[in-house]
Amino acid sequence: MYTAVIVDDEPVIRFGIKASIDWHRLNVNVAGDFANGRQALQCIESQRVDLLITDIKMPVMDGLELARRALACQPAMKIVLVSSYNDFEYVREGLRLGVTDYILKPTLEPEELRLLVLRCIERLEAERAGAGAAFASAKDAERRLREQELRRHLLHPEAPLAPAAAPPWLGASGGFTAVCLRVDDVERIEEQFGYLHKAMLYEELEERFLATEPEGIGFQASENDWSFFLPGTADALRLSRLKGELETSAGVGLTLGYAHGTGAPMLRAAYESSRRAAGKRFFLGKGLLLSADETGGVVGLGDEDAMKRQAVETLSSRCGTRMDVTTLLERCERLKKAETAAELRGLLELSIAEAERAFEASSPRASGHETLMEQAVEYIQSHYAGPLTLQQVADRVFLSKNYFCLLFKKHTNQNFIDYVIDLRIRKAKELLKTTDLRIYEVAESAGFNDVKYFSKLFKKMTSVSPGEFREAP
Repeated sequence: MYTAVIVDDEPVIRFGIKASIDWHRLNVNVAGDFANGRQALQCIESQRVDLLITDIKMPVMDGLELARRALACQPAMKIVLVSSYNDFEYVREGLRLGVTDYILKPTLEPEELRLLVLRCIERLEAERAGAGAAFASAKDAERRLREQELRRHLLHPEAPLAPAAAPPWLGASGGFTAVCLRVDDVERIEEQFGYLHKAMLYEELEERFLATEPEGIGFQASENDWSFFLPGTADALRLSRLKGELETSAGVGLTLGYAHGTGAPMLRAAYESSRRAAGKRFFLGKGLLLSADETGGVVGLGDEDAMKRQAVETLSSRCGTRMDVTTLLERCERLKKAETAAELRGLLELSIAEAERAFEASSPRASGHETLMEQAVEYIQSHYAGPLTLQQVADRVFLSKNYFCLLFKKHTNQNFIDYVIDLRIRKAKELLKTTDLRIYEVAESAGFNDVKYFSKLFKKMTSVSPGEFREAP
């Protein structure tokens, strides 16, 4: 297990960082949180610390001085600076000192923090395997800095773009292309394969993008949106080729919206235009390459947010008295995540049709559902090693898939796929320690039909490979 320390003079920020992600699931123990660098340094000098997340500006000892002393004490430590809008030069100084990455305090989001922590863990693992030089390159650090500064500038109108953070090609006469990428069926992917799979998916997309477009620059704009910029006014053929390569590499469908611009003043306008173009997916369907310059017949179809609000209001008015509050909120959240208008209509109709079942969940007969969930858990534990689907288990207990999901999460505090993955990994650990089966045989016996995927997932969840886990005392 890795050890982390959090440092910020604002208690609410420290609490937010601690509470926003599941550290235990990432195999990280938070050893302490401190209000200044001096207190944190005493902790670092007394035990091994793998990850330090620290504010830059603090009383007694600031984040840069803490980083300098911490790295002198433990050179392998990964350090993430928590900065504000105007800390660009401090961040550059931190990167020169050897800081790994940074995150913006005003835009701190749980998903962004979780992905950042995962990247730090990967670097620690790579260095322990002797491959750390590739990660620690100055070029990679400079690219990360540009990505973060560009994200800050585009998401916050009051934040100017620091000249030193602008991509070298930004002022070229050929202009640039802004692209908004959205993974299609992302909720289904997470439901089917788990949240760790989604994280690995975005990492795969980023790696493939940089391999295909090494001069490009990109960042995660929201939980399910990724924006990137290419030098030159890329035409549909070039973008279609890039889209195909990304889809093939990651094994998912993608929708891309794009717009062109010239010079730094047009960055934000092109960024917003690319996002609006990608938003046409709601009306036109998934898997498309959508230009901001073409209406595509969208004019007059209405507003996506307005349609979703109307769907939520319809569900609430028709079924609010037939559902408990938890069930109603869960159904409303599903409606808000619909990726297309057709999907929204289907989910609304399904939710209304299942209102009677949801009503039963809040009645005295609800105790019967506990028995059904116990039967479902027993069935999963007996069949985890073979092909096992959500629909299969739901059918086993005679419930619809969506309704089963709701009851199962209430019963186990996990969604179906995360529960199954945790179970399979536990069984794999047991087999690695108690048998001489080869790694691929362990994978098959634990329910994984792809040994490469098993090894990658195992390392994500345990921070060591299956072989290293077996050899560990």
